[in-house]
Amino acid sequence: MVSARRAFLETGLYQPFSEELNRLALQYTEPFESPVVLDAGCGEGYYTGRLAEALGEYARVFGFDISKCAVRAAAKKYRGLRFAVVAASEFLLQKQALIW
Repeated sequence: MVSARRAFLETGLYQPFSEELNRLALQYTEPFESPVVLDAGCGEGYYTGRLAEALGEYARVFGFDISKCAVRAAAKKYRGLRFAVVAASEFLLQKQALIW
């Protein structure tokens, strides 16, 4: 399922959505010197990877998802980013879950 989703996303059909998401992220992170962006439910990392590329090296982008298979695929493809397997509800409730 993860590879099928990645193959679908890489056809470019959702690229306009991704570009708008990146535009908004740039707009809202611009005032910050080194923003931290969390992608909750990052799946196989398609949007996380594109977002990190758009924001550049000045931003720290992290992805997390409940699916081990999806996170494994994301970490394999986007080696320069950090990913974790965790439920969003658990992650948001535990401050020590943040990796700095």
